Amino acid sequence: MGIFDLGRGIYASNGVTQAAREIARVTAVHPCATSPCTLGTSAETQAVIATQAKMLPNFSSSSVTIGCSKLDDTTVTTFCRSGEFIRVTVSVQFTTLTPLLSMVAPKTLVSTAHVEVP
Repeated sequence: MGIFDLGRGIYASNGVTQAAREIARVTAVHPCATSPCTLGTSAETQAVIATQAKMLPNFSSSSVTIGCSKLDDTTVTTFCRSGEFIRVTVSVQFTTLTPLLSMVAPKTLVSTAHVEVP
């Protein structure tokens, strides 16, 4: 059972990382659908979030935080301009089935991805 849980954990960790990368990539190209711009509101970004929710257990749109940052990772509060970065953080709850692994396994898997705005 421990090996099964380890495999699930690796799958979930890779899934969280891939979800963050994919959402950041799409959001950098299609940042918003409304004016004033709210990052992540484009139909393309929402479609990627919906696709990731089907592939990753415990993933939902509330698992995603989308923002804009500079090269030094300081948050930008205005619209993301060319040369700045879309920062996406994905956080998903993870539970093990094996009692011993539950003592050492992470309860939450988190991944952050940065993609430069073209």
